[in-house]
Amino acid sequence: MASSQSKKTKGCGSCNFDSMSPRSLLSNTKVVKLKLGFEEALKLKVAMDECVMRLNQYNRASSAGRKAVMEMVVYFDKKRIQVLGDRP
Repeated sequence: MASSQSKKTKGCGSCNFDSMSPRSLLSNTKVVKLKLGFEEALKLKVAMDECVMRLNQYNRASSAGRKAVMEMVVYFDKKRIQVLGDRP
C-alpha cells in the first residue's frame, strides 16, 4: 500500500537571496526577479549540480526514473531558495 511517506524528497542544498523585485507579491504578479550575491549563487549552483547528479543515477529507461524531478522551493518571507531532489 502506498502512503504519502513512501515518496521521499531529499534536500540537495539551499541559499539566500539578497532582494526581490517586486518587493511584495500580489495575485496578479507574473514575474519575480531575485538577486543573489556571488557566494549565494555558488551555493545554488552546487545544490543544483548535486541534484542533477542524483537524478542521473536513476535508470531513465524505467518509468520511475523518468518521473524523478528536481524541485526548487522559494521562501519569500525568509529570502531563501531550497533545492530538493525527488526520489522515484
